[in-house]
Amino acid sequence: MTRLLREIDNDDFDGFVHRMYHDNCAEREGMNMPLYTFDEYTTKYETYLIEKWDDRHRYKPRSL
Repeated sequence: MTRLLREIDNDDFDGFVHRMYHDNCAEREGMNMPLYTFDEYTTKYETYLIEKWDDRHRYKPRSL
């Protein structure tokens, strides 16, 4: 989580990470899989979270 906060330090990103964590918990719970702690989740999926955040906020031209 420390690297995440150094690279992107804002409330929107923090909220995004928490929403993704809760979605992951719901998904894992639905499949009867053990849940990660928040720290385990952010450590394991750090790169994925940053890439997903970047994808959401990158300019995407509209098709003509």
